[in-house]
Amino acid sequence: MFVEACRRLGTAPERTAYVGDELDVDAVAARAAGLLGIWVDRPGARRLPLTDAEIAAADVVTIESFDQLPGVLGL
Repeated sequence: MFVEACRRLGTAPERTAYVGDELDVDAVAARAAGLLGIWVDRPGARRLPLTDAEIAAADVVTIESFDQLPGVLGL
């Protein structure tokens, strides 16, 4: 799905960021498809309980607010 979205957008996966609020199905899946996976880790309950080790192992960019997004993207 991620690669097809890039194709339709006309961007290369490695030059495309995907931002989502689910670590596994958004950020990790996007990274696995070659995109920059960005996880919005909002305060409050998560769908899945996660340990700090699991979050670190996901190896994705984590932000707490969309206000941080321009800095992450170098804009």
